[in-house]
Amino acid sequence: MVKNISVSKNNNSKVAIIAIHGWKGNLSSMEHVAYALNIKYAQWIFIQGPYAVGNNKYSWFERNEKGGGNIRNPLIYYIKLFWI
Repeated sequence: MVKNISVSKNNNSKVAIIAIHGWKGNLSSMEHVAYALNIKYAQWIFIQGPYAVGNNKYSWFERNEKGGGNIRNPLIYYIKLFWI
């Protein structure tokens, strides 16, 4: 899932900043950073991890029954997100 916001009201974005949340975050986790930094010429792009780990909480890695993670599936997700 992807969400875009522009801090500036005039839509004259010159750069894109991609922000990802931490463990158990979501699309809105990094919005406060965008507003706090107040970069007027930036378009912020927030992406959400593909694995649900709670109510509106997400992870970038799939956990397995042994407590480890699966790196292959998230890697394919990132490649598709940025290059397709």
